[in-house]
Amino acid sequence: MGMLLGYYLTGIISYIIGVYFICLRFKNFSLIDIAWGLGFVLIVLLSLNLNPNMSAPQYLLGICVFAWGVRLSAYLFMRNFGKEEDFRYKEMRERWGSSASFKAFYRVFLLQGSLIFIIGLPIILALNGEKSSLGFFQVIGFLIWAIGFVWESWADQVKSSFKSNPENLNRPCNIGPWRYSQYANYFGEVLLWWGLFLISLPHEYFYLSIISPALITFLIIKVSGIPYLEEKNKDRESYQEYRRVTSKFIPRAPKP
Repeated sequence: MGMLLGYYLTGIISYIIGVYFICLRFKNFSLIDIAWGLGFVLIVLLSLNLNPNMSAPQYLLGICVFAWGVRLSAYLFMRNFGKEEDFRYKEMRERWGSSASFKAFYRVFLLQGSLIFIIGLPIILALNGEKSSLGFFQVIGFLIWAIGFVWESWADQVKSSFKSNPENLNRPCNIGPWRYSQYANYFGEVLLWWGLFLISLPHEYFYLSIISPALITFLIIKVSGIPYLEEKNKDRESYQEYRRVTSKFIPRAPKP
């Protein structure tokens, strides 16, 4: 087990160090956001190298993780291409001054790599565990994953199109899935991770599988997702009415 985890940890750390130097080269720490999804794609590729003869459930899990990671990273790349560094990272540079590059390495990049490893651990164990056949968990899990994947993709596409109109830059997106949830993309993200959890069952270390969806849900709802955007938009008048009529997270019909 130790050698197996060391193999993945070495791969993830090497990947994060590579991303770090790319960010230094372009003087843009925002690129780490694009690297998030591809970190899980790396886990799938490393698993295929170790276990090329996977079972059907393992292939299904790998394909779902691969599709999610590629789509998310491609979307963020297209959205951020040619733009300045995100203001969050600009604030970090100003706050950290001359030591920004050093502090960013362990407070941003190594943290990101650690989260990829921890959240990816159940995937690693499932892709290298005992082989089994498709069953109830995989069917239900795939359906939940697919709904979350489509919902998140739809939310990203609608918001990207909405914000491409200069008149909408300071207005909340309230069309499509955003009419039913203030954080439609996050809802899709959480849903698909719970789907991945079910697809990964059962395996020898099944009790660890809940780490991924539980941590993703916690981070989005309580740490770096919703709280960050709530703070960012709390004083914007245009958002007050939107918040009043729109469900915060779980999609529901708008209030009258």
